[in-house]
Amino acid sequence: MPRFTLHLPARSRAPTEAALKGSSQAESEDISLALSTQIPEGLRADSRLQLLGELPHMLLIECPQKVAEEWLARMPGWVLKPEQKATLPDPRPKLRNRLR
Repeated sequence: MPRFTLHLPARSRAPTEAALKGSSQAESEDISLALSTQIPEGLRADSRLQLLGELPHMLLIECPQKVAEEWLARMPGWVLKPEQKATLPDPRPKLRNRLR
């Protein structure tokens, strides 16, 4: 099943007074509150999709594209993109020529 990211672009995020004060605890509480108020109630309970990951301004979901677009319509300001995978280099590179 295809995976998608739903994310809130930086330009759509409005910093609040608590976040502007510079307190990391206040900022994390502010982000959690903002996220919980912007995600529709039924998203986590929808049996047609699986919520794989959740960050302050991004969700990773697995569902048919039609279902993802349906939820996007209920979340103004959010953007839907297909999941992009990146290959990582080998952390233990091999020697090109063996020493004799």
